[in-house]
Amino acid sequence: MWRKAKVMDQTAAGQGPDEEESTMRKVSIKKKSRVPGVMITQFVEEIPEGKSTPDFTRKPIAMTIQEGKLAFFKAVITGHPTPDVTWKRAKGDLLDPEKFRTKYDQKTGEYSLEIMTVRGEDADTYKCFALNEFGKAVCTATLNVIEVGFKRHKAKEETDSALNSNPAEFRKMLRTRAGVEKCEKKEETIDAKFWELLLSADRKDYERLCAEYGVTDFRWMLKKLNEMKKKKEEEQAKYIDYISNLKHIEVKGDGTASFELDLVLKDPSSRIFLYKDGDMIPFSEDMEMKHQLKQVGKKLVFTIKDLLPEDAGVYQVDVEDVNVFSTEFKIPTVDFLVKIKEVKAKEREDALFECVLSHPLPMIIWIGKNSVLEAGEKYEISVSEDKLVHRLLVRDCMQLDRGIYTAVAGIRSSSAWLVVDADTDPRMNGKKKVRKTTQAGGSGVDLEAVAQEQLAKLLKEKEETKWLKEKEEAKLLKEKTEAKWLNGMEEAKWLNGKEEAKWLNGMEEAKWLKEKMEPKWLGGNVEAKWLNGTEEAKWLNGKEEAKWLNGMEEAKWLNGMEEAKWLNGKEEAKWLNGKEEAKWLNGMEEAKWLNRNEEAKWLKKMGEARLLKEKEEAKLLKENKEAKQLKGKEEAKLLKEKVEAKWLREKEEAILLKEKEGARLIKEKEEANWLKGKEEAKLMKEKEEAKLLKGMEETTWLKGLEETTLLKEKEEAKLMKEEVKLLKGMEEPKLLKDKAEEKLLEKKETTRPSNGCQSTAPTFISASKYGLKSEKSESTDGLGSSRLNDSGSEDPEFGGCGPEDSGLAGIQDDSQFVEKESGSSGRSSADHQTRHAMDTSRGQPNLGGTEPVAVVVDGEQTMGDIKERQSPPPSHTEPGQRDQDRTESSAEVNSWNREGEMDKCPPLPATVSGEKGYQRASADQSLPGRTESSGGDSELNESPRCTRSKWGPQLLETVTDPGVYFTRGLSNVNITKGQSADLICKLSSDASDGTWYKDGKQLSPTDTLTITKDCSSHKLTIHNCQEEHAGKYCFEADGRKTEALIIVEDPPRFNPDDLEKFSGPVIVKAGQNATFKIPFLGQDPARVQWYREGVELLENPNIKLEKMANQSRLLLRKCQRKDTGEIKVKIKNEFGTAEAISRLIVLDKPSPPQGPVEVLESSATCIEIKWRPPKDNGGSSVMSYTLERQQIGRNTWKKLGDVEPVPRYKDTDVDHGRKYCYHIWAVNREGVSDMMETEDVMAGTKAFPGLPAAPKIVSAFKDCINLSWTPPTKTGGSRIVGYNLEKRKKGSNLWTPVNPAKEPIQEKTYAVGDVVAGMEYEFRVAAINLSGVGEPSLPSESVFARDPKKCPGKVSDLKVTDSTFAILSLSWSKPAVEEGVQDEAKGYFVEIRPGDSLAWERCNANPASLTFFTVKGLRSMAMYWVRVIATNEGGEGQPQDLDNYILAMPPTVRPKITRNLKTFMAVKAGNSVRVNINFVASPMPDVIWLKDNVPVTKRVTISNSEGTSQLFIPTSERSDSGLYTIIIRNLVGQETFSVEIRVTDDPKPPGVVELEEKVPGTVTVSWEPSPDEKRDDRLHYMVSRRDSSKKTWSTIADRLFNNKFTACNIMPGCEYHFRVYAKNDMGVSEPSDSPTWGTARKREKFVVSMPVYKAHDLRRAPSFLVPLKTHTAPPGYECYMSCAVGGNPAPRITWLRNNVSLNADANYYISNTCGVCSLLILRVGPHDTGEYTVMAENRLGRAHCSTWLTITD
Repeated sequence: MWRKAKVMDQTAAGQGPDEEESTMRKVSIKKKSRVPGVMITQFVEEIPEGKSTPDFTRKPIAMTIQEGKLAFFKAVITGHPTPDVTWKRAKGDLLDPEKFRTKYDQKTGEYSLEIMTVRGEDADTYKCFALNEFGKAVCTATLNVIEVGFKRHKAKEETDSALNSNPAEFRKMLRTRAGVEKCEKKEETIDAKFWELLLSADRKDYERLCAEYGVTDFRWMLKKLNEMKKKKEEEQAKYIDYISNLKHIEVKGDGTASFELDLVLKDPSSRIFLYKDGDMIPFSEDMEMKHQLKQVGKKLVFTIKDLLPEDAGVYQVDVEDVNVFSTEFKIPTVDFLVKIKEVKAKEREDALFECVLSHPLPMIIWIGKNSVLEAGEKYEISVSEDKLVHRLLVRDCMQLDRGIYTAVAGIRSSSAWLVVDADTDPRMNGKKKVRKTTQAGGSGVDLEAVAQEQLAKLLKEKEETKWLKEKEEAKLLKEKTEAKWLNGMEEAKWLNGKEEAKWLNGMEEAKWLKEKMEPKWLGGNVEAKWLNGTEEAKWLNGKEEAKWLNGMEEAKWLNGMEEAKWLNGKEEAKWLNGKEEAKWLNGMEEAKWLNRNEEAKWLKKMGEARLLKEKEEAKLLKENKEAKQLKGKEEAKLLKEKVEAKWLREKEEAILLKEKEGARLIKEKEEANWLKGKEEAKLMKEKEEAKLLKGMEETTWLKGLEETTLLKEKEEAKLMKEEVKLLKGMEEPKLLKDKAEEKLLEKKETTRPSNGCQSTAPTFISASKYGLKSEKSESTDGLGSSRLNDSGSEDPEFGGCGPEDSGLAGIQDDSQFVEKESGSSGRSSADHQTRHAMDTSRGQPNLGGTEPVAVVVDGEQTMGDIKERQSPPPSHTEPGQRDQDRTESSAEVNSWNREGEMDKCPPLPATVSGEKGYQRASADQSLPGRTESSGGDSELNESPRCTRSKWGPQLLETVTDPGVYFTRGLSNVNITKGQSADLICKLSSDASDGTWYKDGKQLSPTDTLTITKDCSSHKLTIHNCQEEHAGKYCFEADGRKTEALIIVEDPPRFNPDDLEKFSGPVIVKAGQNATFKIPFLGQDPARVQWYREGVELLENPNIKLEKMANQSRLLLRKCQRKDTGEIKVKIKNEFGTAEAISRLIVLDKPSPPQGPVEVLESSATCIEIKWRPPKDNGGSSVMSYTLERQQIGRNTWKKLGDVEPVPRYKDTDVDHGRKYCYHIWAVNREGVSDMMETEDVMAGTKAFPGLPAAPKIVSAFKDCINLSWTPPTKTGGSRIVGYNLEKRKKGSNLWTPVNPAKEPIQEKTYAVGDVVAGMEYEFRVAAINLSGVGEPSLPSESVFARDPKKCPGKVSDLKVTDSTFAILSLSWSKPAVEEGVQDEAKGYFVEIRPGDSLAWERCNANPASLTFFTVKGLRSMAMYWVRVIATNEGGEGQPQDLDNYILAMPPTVRPKITRNLKTFMAVKAGNSVRVNINFVASPMPDVIWLKDNVPVTKRVTISNSEGTSQLFIPTSERSDSGLYTIIIRNLVGQETFSVEIRVTDDPKPPGVVELEEKVPGTVTVSWEPSPDEKRDDRLHYMVSRRDSSKKTWSTIADRLFNNKFTACNIMPGCEYHFRVYAKNDMGVSEPSDSPTWGTARKREKFVVSMPVYKAHDLRRAPSFLVPLKTHTAPPGYECYMSCAVGGNPAPRITWLRNNVSLNADANYYISNTCGVCSLLILRVGPHDTGEYTVMAENRLGRAHCSTWLTITD
């Protein structure tokens, strides 16, 4: 049976253990905790610094548990001072210490309530209270109990009640017992998880879940499910507007699991929680944590990454405390016995992937290229009958299908490649390839056999499990049968035995008592009347008398031991026979007893006290009412301020959004202007090119004229050269030279054109063209000069001056650099600065100014006319002007380079140097197409065009002034319509005037245009800009001009008055229409959008949107209360956005008052109830509440009238013992709300108060102990009139009253003076209400009656014993004890202070009793200060600090690899490579992976975690081979480790094998190398042999790195077969077989002839039949050398390396078999490199043979 405790209430205001104490406090401020379901009440207006109210950081969670188990609630509570924590339950008490146990764990800070051996009646709502002097916190949790079977205690109770009432009814109950048990059992045995999953499951899953949990009655299940769904929807309606598209959890292809749902919350601030199997789990919005919540619109997606078997369970999504979705995540215990393998298929062939699972699974997930594959025409997914073999068939493979395919089973996966080889048939080029019917792939293993073997294994395990289960069930059944039999025996005995006899005895005793008491009752008139009356007869003879006599409780009371003592004791006899008892039994005498003096006085005092208390309560009620009214006003004020703040914040956001939109539009306009400026620059460039073309034509004419002059000069130069040859002295050539130069100068002056390169000053012109002193030589400064061409004239490419020449010359004394003005030459001041810097770096003087410069002109130069050049100072050039000049310069230079001869004369700044009257010039810039260098010298020297000539005397030439230029140009202006715009430019001269133009038309000053000049600054101002003022403006002065654009913007905007009018709220009544209208200004087209609460409004029958010229209107028809909210209009055009905000308030009648109704008092004369105000007041405050009342059992309702707008009512017109029901309406200006009906409330029920909290020890002295306590949570429906206080000595069971029984304590504090000094006491308190005295509270803590102790001293020897990144362990010694100064410490507090904070944080809420402590939760590598404070009953002592701060880090450890690893790894190409390195290091080290001393590439994945690092290559290639090194480094040191990874593949077999006999008795085996020999340097060969007499093959040679081998011991007459294998690190190839080798034994005729013996000398000196060969081997491999030696007698063989004998070296294996000498090096190393020599010697001579061994890297 599923029993769920009913939540009685949620602890509203006034509930809890401090209900009465709240009357003593001034305020009661309700606060909301961060944890949902926790209510906090603050008792003071302001909390002192460092103090706080109690709060739950972890609240107790509702539990559902099976009967008989241990139930517990845990909570973590904070607050300073430390709050007192108590536990209560709604329908009972927690007094039984064996049943209910409360604990506190100091280490974890958890308060827990344990309920031992849970039973059905323990299902209830449990409350946890935390209280300190600043407030209280309350939280509730529900315990649901699943009852199992027919319980004995329940049967006993039902049997007793049946026997006492009617035996016939008992027999009926026995007949129907079996059916009742069956109905109850159906619901009890079902797991609670079943209903949680069923509520969120689809209908198609109902059958599966029922079969899984053993539910067979579907009709009953559906009926109960509908009831639970209805209840769940009601709970969800509090927080949820919409929920749908529930998708249960499933595993994704990326190794994660996720489930999702569509959810719309009523309050977006509502919190969402995730639970797994009832435990809350944290989650993040990104993938930083294991669990992630991602919200996209209304869709919520929960994701779990790094799946493990522990992740299986039931996941629940809760909004606040309401469950909205549950799903079960099942992880099958399955693994891959046979994984899928790589498949190589040809194009248009089918590919098959196969795998075998360890457990049956109906379906697995196939993933191809990161997407889930589904069965269809392309993919065929099949499963075997035993569900162990799964196959994926990829049909018609194409190149697009290649990639990685993955099989996912549960949380296990297997991946493999699909390689599709293209069809290389040339006949199919351009044709559609034919579909192949073949199939590639497969695992290569008999999967069916593997599956059958696994299936047999599973069946065997299943049978064993079934047998064990049946054995266990049989054992349980046997025990259950025995227990049932024993219980039946005991019940039979209990029914028929001693208890029945006692019950009969009780009947006899009751009769005897009746006979004894009747004479007394009949003695007086009053008694007789009372006995003879109708009521007395009914009492004696009726059913009530029978129940009273025969009831179970009365029988027990009469028959028990206490009853016997009560009947037989003297006190009982006196009580029965005494006058007071007789008076008590007789109503009349009881009245007399009440009228006695003392009783009268006591009642008078009680009445006075009651009146006084009622006055105080009325006063407090009035104060509370005023406080609530004041609080309501303050809350209204705060609400208004919040609304205004929200409106201001939204307005600021709107302004910010508007500014962002404006900035974006401005940026778009600037980009458009830039594009427009770029087009204009392009047009200007084309104009300049046209001008340059025109100038080039003029230059061509000038060039022709100059060429004519050059021819004449050439003839004269020849004549002068002939004259020079005749002269022999030095003076005569000089004279001739001077004459020639004068003559040449005269002719050049006459032939220079007026429109060429102008010059007004003489120029130094070289006379080297006459051949007097002109020669080519290497320039010592790296600069070249011009030279003569083949015709004798100067080649312009090497020193001539073209139209774009820099026009620079220099002299030795004042070499200066003048650059052409940017406006005319196209060069900017930036070029000037760059060249200036280059000249300075070469050691040249600073050149500048406008003074004349010397120009170097070669003797044959005809274009030596230099253009004048002047550069303005760089500081006065604006950036825009520089960019424009640079553009013009580049355009001009490019135009020159496009013409034939023009590109030979680039603009070259020149420097000049001289020596003994001769000048040298060099180009500072290379010719077109060359690279310029700041060093300059080396590159210029390498150029054939850079030469140097010795020159003769030069003439001086000056440069003219360039004129006026702009130092600041115009800039584009974007201006809003109606504002003023300014255009400003600056000239280099103050005296120059200019003219303004707009779109080519000259401008003059008007009312809207103002033209001003201030020195060199010229300004145009346009007032009140309109659309007609937009255009292109230009300013011209002295032939120079600058241009800019003015763009007039007209963004949307509002008139301030209209905006203020619109901002006011619009108030309408429900059902009326609301209109919003606002005019606006701005350029069309403008887009108008209306929003309500941030949601755009669209046209519908109730919403009408109108847009007119410069005005927009919104009409909302039939407004409802839910339409109340913010109304926003947004107007946007191409220039900007404007927003305006208003508010709509719809007035309506309030919603019904809210329950549940709280009964504040329920006595014989009064019922006081309290309810909550309406959730929605309808837009106006509640004016009053209307009530009516009905007495249960009647059909009429009584009007109680209207009450004040305080949700409280006190009904004094009630009858004792009657039940009443109330109807309540809320009233405002718009009408009356719907009715709320209360539950039935009884007047005058006799209910005792609950348990107060255990008394607290306020202070203790040797003669007095001060106590305080809190009132009980349950008052019993009436007020508390006082308390009784009791005490006992520690260890005693006898409680003695502290106050007299007739004088209850009125306050909640008391000073106990009757104590003995030095004794230890405990106290308890009981509350008293109008019904009587309630149960006493739990005992207080024990306290000694003695004076307070002194505070302890400081601890000593404080030190750190251990530390990690998050934990710090401390130890210390106890402080010393000094009599009268400092007492012994009872506990210790540990406090820490972070280095970035000044506040100390206490690590333990309760004092630690031991002298060591572990601080947890530190931040890694953070700095902390630590101190320890000793404490006892006298208070806290002085803190003891550590001498220095500490860092949260473990002790430093040098990096060290923890286990031995292999240094070599061979991997097959295509497989993955994984290298795991485990290490220890502290602090966390830096891990670096290198391959061949170079960082690894991106193909390699490196994964680092604490204590481990992994290198992973998903698909290896041969290029991945190499030496991989890991470097682990931290502050302490570093550790390195290297592993060699060789990626290779199965070797291919060698080629053709040939056999040859070079020495008798031997065969030389040779073969073609394997194709892998070039790719694998570790490839070697193995040779096997088999002769005709044997059937087995024997290896005769291995680890051969050459392609030959000589086999010995070849017997004639036998046939031999040889095989050659290729071997590498992966294995052995297929063999290559040789032809059969054999020599037939020749049989000749046997002729016996006596030989003629002749002395013959068979001795001969040693000789080498087969010499040694050169060997090359990689390190780590074997090396085998061999040769054949002949000689008689047999020579002695000696092996030498570098002339050192190796015969005695154990590292070399030397053999000599039949003259074949061999040397084997087992493991070649770098030290084995050298010359190897074989020396053979005998008595006749000596022979040598040498070779070299080379070791490869």
